[in-house]
Amino acid sequence: MIRMQHLQEHILESLKPYYQKDETPDVFPAKFSIEGGMYYFFTFAPAAEQLIMKEDGSVSKYSEIKHINLLATDYNYSIEFLLNIGSKWANISFLDNYVRFQKILNEIEVTLPADLSILREDILILKTTVSKIIEYHHQTVDLVKIMISAWDTMKKTELVTKEDQKEMRNNRFKLAQIQFKQNELQINTEIERMNVFNYLSSKKGLVHLKMWSLYLKFKPYQRKMLTSNQIVELEETRAILLKGQLPLEEEENAVDILAHLRNPK
Repeated sequence: MIRMQHLQEHILESLKPYYQKDETPDVFPAKFSIEGGMYYFFTFAPAAEQLIMKEDGSVSKYSEIKHINLLATDYNYSIEFLLNIGSKWANISFLDNYVRFQKILNEIEVTLPADLSILREDILILKTTVSKIIEYHHQTVDLVKIMISAWDTMKKTELVTKEDQKEMRNNRFKLAQIQFKQNELQINTEIERMNVFNYLSSKKGLVHLKMWSLYLKFKPYQRKMLTSNQIVELEETRAILLKGQLPLEEEENAVDILAHLRNPK
């Protein structure tokens, strides 16, 4: 990976006019190979600003480089998204929880009296939903692995192409789409979960030890799974998806990103 200490002297000298003494320059760990040019992407903590510099140390004007900056910033955000969000979505504990929930639903199904046909339908809907959620989780894990592999390759080659940026961006939105579907499934089965929970709650006690045991197992899922009162989670992933349908220049934060570009105007 490229580090500040690895940069050639002419790059470091060219960089000096673009940051203050109280700022710490840092370089993205790979060069961007875009539209026939090779570029370094610099940041200056604590300032939330960037600079795009050519491989020869020259600094192009803002108007010439702003699209390169949007591409580099988007790729950088994809990496941050992978490390801070995508990796959490792929956590194995999520899968373990739903595999356990699947077993609990099977236990409830075989314990229910035969005449409770409506409640059995609720159980069937929940079982189908959990199976889909598990399937989506496997897809999430696969996508995260693909993104991590691309990240590892980038660190070795120290190079990012426009195609790399597009692929990472597409995978980022695929992850958000899967998460949206998972959240939507949870919210859409709120009533079925409540029906099962209320039935188990009405049967808990020493007279119905088996039902009481199932109630205790089911209760955490009733509490943890999303409901219509937590629609914000669904809207957050919807916002990510809508963002992915726009060209980089038309995204809501594009103006703000470019406002923090230090290349001369």
